[in-house]
Amino acid sequence: MHILLNIVECCSEKPTKKIQRIDKWSPPLANSLYFNIDGSVMGSLGPAGIGGVLCDNMGKILFVFSSHAGVQYVILAELLAILRACELFGSRQELALRPLTVISDSKIAVGWVLGCLSGNNSHNQVIEDIRSWLGSFSSALVEFRSRSSNSFADTLEKKGLSSGVEDLWWSV
Repeated sequence: MHILLNIVECCSEKPTKKIQRIDKWSPPLANSLYFNIDGSVMGSLGPAGIGGVLCDNMGKILFVFSSHAGVQYVILAELLAILRACELFGSRQELALRPLTVISDSKIAVGWVLGCLSGNNSHNQVIEDIRSWLGSFSSALVEFRSRSSNSFADTLEKKGLSSGVEDLWWSV
């Protein structure tokens, strides 16, 4: 199970894998899928939006979502975007068998999910729910990528921020 491997690598004294910055979007390996997600908040605590886009190794968009996420702090909006992506991915059995990488532009959210970062964390239940979903997939990773490689998801979360409903679009 890849998520456990990443937690061990990330948390060891001399990690072999670090949270790295990647600036350009590139497609996943053959048969794998990328779920780029984003969350944002107006102000430090305010109305929140989440969004995501699922792509295959050819760059084909398989699924898009955007949603209003209530009033949140930005880190919780990022975590809720990861959780919603996992829930939606898991709802499609034919997809859940393929290797998945969830990509976020929040180092803190990725670090918390992987167990690399700790602190005063009031979002443990959301993090545990994310880990549970990731553990239920055949292969799942969570990675940090820079905002510039996550621009479509950024547009979707802004749409969710201005909308009162969840928009879902499947092409598969």
